[in-house]
Amino acid sequence: MKKRKIFIYKRFFLLERRHKSLDCKNSSRKMNDYKIKYLIIFALLFAFAESFRDPIQAISTNFEEHDKNYNLNIIKNEKKKCGSFESLNLDNMNLHILKNDIIRSDHIQHISVYNNNINNTYTILDNVPNLFCLNLSRNEINIYNGNELKHSNLKVLDLSYQKISEAKDLEDYEELNDLYKNIIFNSKNMKLPNLQYLDLSGNDISSLLWDFNISFPQLRQLDLINVKADELEPTFFSKIPTSLRALHLENNYLHNLTLQNTAEVIALYLDGNPDLKIINIASKTLKSLSLSNCPSLGHGNFDTPFLEQLDFSMNDFETVTYINFQAFRSLRILLLNYNKLQKIPLITNLQQLNELSLNFNMIKNIPSNIFSYFPSLKKLSLKGNNIEYIEKDSFLNLNNLEYLNLSENGLRRLPYNWAMSLINLQYLNVNSNQFENILDLTLNSAVISLKHLSVKDNIFTKMITTAELAYLPNSTIVYVA
Repeated sequence: MKKRKIFIYKRFFLLERRHKSLDCKNSSRKMNDYKIKYLIIFALLFAFAESFRDPIQAISTNFEEHDKNYNLNIIKNEKKKCGSFESLNLDNMNLHILKNDIIRSDHIQHISVYNNNINNTYTILDNVPNLFCLNLSRNEINIYNGNELKHSNLKVLDLSYQKISEAKDLEDYEELNDLYKNIIFNSKNMKLPNLQYLDLSGNDISSLLWDFNISFPQLRQLDLINVKADELEPTFFSKIPTSLRALHLENNYLHNLTLQNTAEVIALYLDGNPDLKIINIASKTLKSLSLSNCPSLGHGNFDTPFLEQLDFSMNDFETVTYINFQAFRSLRILLLNYNKLQKIPLITNLQQLNELSLNFNMIKNIPSNIFSYFPSLKKLSLKGNNIEYIEKDSFLNLNNLEYLNLSENGLRRLPYNWAMSLINLQYLNVNSNQFENILDLTLNSAVISLKHLSVKDNIFTKMITTAELAYLPNSTIVYVA
């Protein structure tokens, strides 16, 4: 900044020197003309220089637009969407059959017959050679029979929530084993060599055929959500193709789970298994594991040295001492939201951790140096706890922290120099606390990186003044509503 202004002033004096060297016989009128020109040039150059100054603090009301970019979540494979391909939509039309001469096109890439009464599939794909996506969800297809389904280009197939099921009530079978013999997903006559996503959710399924991997050799994501499974058969991972990367087993009844071989799966989602008590996983490929909403979970052994994302939210944890976090030496994202933790868990050896979320627990204070084991931390959220007091050195050594969320707590005043270590802090959210004055945040210009400060829903006793804003770092935008 100083160099740019010195350059401008230097240009002005060079022009003055040139003016003095003019022939003295020039008229005073010309002299005045030059002076006027020089003054105009100088004014323009000065205005240009001023535009490079750091802007002063500003007041705004749109923090959510910035805050959503810092949501602390693990990256989950969402239900596959078929995009904006040329499509044929036959949803909710009470169809019972689709004859092979009804759909005939080289251009159609997406067909949806969601929520009809179709009971077979063998004619649907005959005359749509470039079909990419087929949605057969909520029809009457008997997935336990050998439905013929062949296509060389199909990549997305949704067979979820069929309206009929060969799995009758338990009293129709003498033993539970007889029931499970009749709810095997039958893929015998399915040949989809390029299928990447298969959704079988919402159907009663106890097992897969031994040649499942032959029917879908390029499968990358398999959804078995809410299939009423209470165990995972020992041969499960030998039946799936080696191409599979994401496996969804949410909302089932799994109780004890031992996985010594997970093939090449890198993402495993087990959320919403309320009976899951013991889990043992050994995998050299797993990078993402979600175990949220498993309130019975009490013990786990993990040999997952390359795991990067872990979600333990909504599990009623009062402590995490029985979890060996040293097994997660590559962990980058850890979520412990909606538990019953009363203090910040003392977790060591997470040198690579970038994101930590402890939202909506029962934490009351933050001791000194509690986060010193996380030198790489960039995002930290403590939203929705009962925090009333923060030590001066609570955030010591968090030199890489960019985002800090302390909203929805009971904070009234922060200690002097509490943020001195946060030299890279850009986003600070203290919404819904008990601050009466913005000066109670005791922020100062030393936190020069701070760009966004949200203080809405506090109990400020007066309007924020420019004098108070002067205590904040330059370029900080304050969000008040």
